[in-house]
Amino acid sequence: MLTGEVPMGAFAPPSHKVQIDVRLDEVVLRTLAREPDRRYQKVSQLKTDVENITGIVANLPLSVRRAMGFEYRSKATLFGLPLVHIATGADPVTGRRRVARGIIAFGDIAKGVIAFGGIAMGGLTFGGISVGIVPIGGLGFGLFPYAGLAIGLVMGYGGVVVAPIAVGGLAVGWYAVGGAAIGAHALGGNARDPIAREFFKHWTGPVLLYGSLALMLVMTSISMLVPWLVQRRMLKTDQATS
Repeated sequence: MLTGEVPMGAFAPPSHKVQIDVRLDEVVLRTLAREPDRRYQKVSQLKTDVENITGIVANLPLSVRRAMGFEYRSKATLFGLPLVHIATGADPVTGRRRVARGIIAFGDIAKGVIAFGGIAMGGLTFGGISVGIVPIGGLGFGLFPYAGLAIGLVMGYGGVVVAPIAVGGLAVGWYAVGGAAIGAHALGGNARDPIAREFFKHWTGPVLLYGSLALMLVMTSISMLVPWLVQRRMLKTDQATS
């Protein structure tokens, strides 16, 4: 039941095949012991051992369990992935950090077409470490990053930027514009290349600045508000049914 395999002959403990609490290995091995006198003699003994493993978390108040992290998967799916997957904290059974995987993913570690997390990977991503097509965050790596430290394959915008087309406080690229700019065609406090001036003539100014700040505000709001609303709704549902 735990591994989806029949335990024929000598078999590995379940935790070697699937992510479960390693303490269940002893329960399974005792249940399937070859010698009858080594097996559980009463169902109540098995029940007690399983409850001792799972009961600590299960018996905590709902608010405490939610504070330890939670997981939500939408019933709606697309391409085999949940439309929305939120996963925070550690799995109380395996002790491992949860990973959110979905079309829209929120979590400490998030992977999705749109991903929000401490570490976010995918298409449009937002996080402390952000990797994707359009990564936004503290450290961004991808095609078009917008980050404190942005490393772009095409273009980058941020505090320190390294990209073929770089716009930032310190910009390094083939075309670079910023407070300090380094590149073949650079425009900044230290450089006045006319080709760069012509190339970037529509790229600087308040529109770009305010637009980027608005984008950061929207992404931050979404990353905080959506998990909070879902967790609050789940908590109310649990309280109503308990």
